[in-house]
Amino acid sequence: MKKTLLSLSMSALMSFAFTTSVKAADYTLELHKGETFCLVSATEMPNADEKISQRYFKEAFAMATRYGMANRGGTEVIKTIGSNYPAEFWSFFTFPSPQAKRDFSSEKSWPALRELRTQAWDNLRILDLDVQQDMKIEMDNDKVYVMSWVWTKPDRFDNFVSIKDAVLELEEKHGARVVAQFDAQSNNPAYYTLGMEQTPDFVMMTEWSSVESYEKFSASEVFAKTVAGTQSIIAGHESTILKLPKKKMGG
Repeated sequence: MKKTLLSLSMSALMSFAFTTSVKAADYTLELHKGETFCLVSATEMPNADEKISQRYFKEAFAMATRYGMANRGGTEVIKTIGSNYPAEFWSFFTFPSPQAKRDFSSEKSWPALRELRTQAWDNLRILDLDVQQDMKIEMDNDKVYVMSWVWTKPDRFDNFVSIKDAVLELEEKHGARVVAQFDAQSNNPAYYTLGMEQTPDFVMMTEWSSVESYEKFSASEVFAKTVAGTQSIIAGHESTILKLPKKKMGG
């Protein structure tokens, strides 16, 4: 089923009541302490049999819903920077707790259903994060969002924290807004792919007025000076520029 996850995400986004309060965000995702936050992206396999993905979505979603999974919407990808796994969208889901996700994964029928992923998608990435405190992710239709994943070298996690904080502070001075950040030490991530990728150590999302404003900043001398020498700390990095899905006419 072509772009089914994106379609589901758009439906979820459209179901949010766009409140009448002044300057309300176009999309608000409230996460609560104790929940599991799931970030999902995928790229369809060329000429895949749509019946396979249809079966997967129908059965997997029905099963997961019994364990409290909720589709929380998602974003379109408008540009991918430095990734071997480009995708057309990111979808957001939650489970009420890590145990609920484990119970779902323990269903007897799940292994056979999970195997369908390899027949439907070229790549699939699912990152589960434990929510440690209540938080709110807010996004606007006229802004873009940069999701960055970072893998640190062994024993260099703490070194990267200070650099990350300096970069985020610098981004804010240049008009960005920090939307959310998660790290491997506090958010106990679980990572599922079709290959053998390592779990990222940091995930950060920032808001920018436009793609151009982000690219101007990332090409600036002051940014280059801030991240100078990080090749001894960072094992891998990728960024994806995201935007809320366009609202359907009459929606």
